[in-house]
Amino acid sequence: MMLIAHTVDWVPLDHAAGEPVMIGDLVSAGVDRLPVYRVMAVDEACAWVATHPGAPQRMMSLAAMRWRGVVRLDCASNSRPASHS
Repeated sequence: MMLIAHTVDWVPLDHAAGEPVMIGDLVSAGVDRLPVYRVMAVDEACAWVATHPGAPQRMMSLAAMRWRGVVRLDCASNSRPASHS
């Protein structure tokens, strides 16, 4: 059986670098990277964000977003290797 774990690496958002915040991104405004929001929609200077699926959405200034989460998939197997007798 293969297990897939999600690891999130946090990188500072550089608004001047020209990499826009996009729908589906994980973002945070906190110094400690909390709370975490998922971007649901983007306007010129704001984004609609939610903390989890089905949660109420709120509008957040793009300038207030400090961190972008980059999801990395880590695969691990919980099966034993074949024995070579």
